[in-house]
Amino acid sequence: MMPSPASNLPVDVLWIARYDYSVGWRLRPHRHNYLQMILFLDGKGQITVEGATFPIQENELFLIRSNETHGLFAHTLVRTLDVKFRVAPGLLEDGLREAARMVRWEGPGVAARLERIRSEGEMKASWYREMCGALLTEIIYMYLRRDQHRAVVEEVRTAVEVVSGDQILQRAIACVEAKYQGPVSIREIARSAGCTDRTLRLHFQNAKGLSPLAFLQRYRIGRAKTLIQYSDYT
Repeated sequence: MMPSPASNLPVDVLWIARYDYSVGWRLRPHRHNYLQMILFLDGKGQITVEGATFPIQENELFLIRSNETHGLFAHTLVRTLDVKFRVAPGLLEDGLREAARMVRWEGPGVAARLERIRSEGEMKASWYREMCGALLTEIIYMYLRRDQHRAVVEEVRTAVEVVSGDQILQRAIACVEAKYQGPVSIREIARSAGCTDRTLRLHFQNAKGLSPLAFLQRYRIGRAKTLIQYSDYT
């Protein structure tokens, strides 16, 4: 779908495509003044957003906000569905501003919806832009509902605000958000944050009075509680 002109749609799809990134392909860091969602269908590699690097994993849906610098490197063949869009000011835009960087999405639901948006954009039948916007709106609401870290983010926000503009802390928190489901060490978090283990401990201690691993444990508990809360949602 080619970029569309400005509209009054609450959610306006600008572009949607399926990409196959070959082994060794590098998407250089760049940014743009619209939102973007990338669903990783399969493959291995890494995606970098605002200086934080995350491993690419199947069934992960990444949210990239307006003017956030991002890039990608493919270790194997990486297949994605990529949608670029704008959202009108309001509650939905506010929700995306505060939402998680990524959610895991098991099952074909989101891929099927994105493929339908792509099909609508290619056929350009009557009301296709409105249909694309409606389908993406559903995905966005589902994304926000699956954003299982919201309660923990309220606590995290306090930590970040205590040390205003603390990029180390923000990159460390982004690493925890992306890797909390598996084994993760202080050294790995520190590497993502771009600092030493000792510096990382000092930043967490100053902001929250917690060690990085204590914060990680509390984060895991919070995510587990919300997972139970929404386990009946498909």
